[in-house]
Amino acid sequence: MNPARQDRPTLSDQKIEEFVRGLDNLRWNLQVQADIFTLGERAVPARVRFLHQPPNQFPEGRVLVAEALGRIGGESALQGLLRALSPTKLSDLGPVVRLAEEEVQLDGPLNDLWS
Repeated sequence: MNPARQDRPTLSDQKIEEFVRGLDNLRWNLQVQADIFTLGERAVPARVRFLHQPPNQFPEGRVLVAEALGRIGGESALQGLLRALSPTKLSDLGPVVRLAEEEVQLDGPLNDLWS
């Protein structure tokens, strides 16, 4: 089922979590991202939790979440980004996942903070 076609205004917190996980699907993640923007700050906690999941070799969903949190702004979004995208965590990752996570950090809104 394509999560982008769900009835967004009546989404519960659990449904928002499921919806945000759709960002990992390369087939429709851009549509999911556009639809999640309609939820505004209500989806910030789910996005932050998405970033706190272990990184994987496909960075696209994490890049979308990091960019969205940077655009939404606010204290909870910024704090979630800072905790989830700490560059010190890269040393614990394997080479493929580390490369993918570097893309998340370099393409995300925190790039200027690390420079």
